[in-house]
Amino acid sequence: MLKLQLYHEMYYVATPSIAELDAVLQEKAGDAEAYHLRGIANFQNFEFRAAAHDFSRAIELRPDFVDAIFHRGIVRVVRGRYNDAIEDFNRVIELQPDHAAAYYNRGRLHYWKGEYEAAIADFQKARKLDPLLGRELNLRYVIGELQRRPDDNSVLTQVQRIIDRLLDL
Repeated sequence: MLKLQLYHEMYYVATPSIAELDAVLQEKAGDAEAYHLRGIANFQNFEFRAAAHDFSRAIELRPDFVDAIFHRGIVRVVRGRYNDAIEDFNRVIELQPDHAAAYYNRGRLHYWKGEYEAAIADFQKARKLDPLLGRELNLRYVIGELQRRPDDNSVLTQVQRIIDRLLDL
């Protein structure tokens, strides 16, 4: 299940109403920022398909629009399209290599898919880029446990439970 931490920041973005953004887009159909803002507004209204469409349109208009790519990745996670979300987070990292949240979210997806080595690498990178993120999630401990005994099923099971608890925060 997707946890609130993954996408909570989009709920706090103040956006014009969808009707206002529709009016802007009637006049300026090529306004990538308006599509991005409407995507956020649709996301806030739990209209995930419409949000994904708006983020995709913003990206078509501005292929290097990091926020739109990142937010589309979040929507793809919500919609269960994990591989597509990983592609979006990869693109964000390609465009902005210091984007800690992209590494963190990609790490969560790798974890959910059972790709623990990739998850460790992404969590480490996220922690390095944003030490506060690492402290908040106590990732140092989790990473250390996974690295010390990755083949010990009892430790792995325990660490998986710890990660699950951390992701539930």
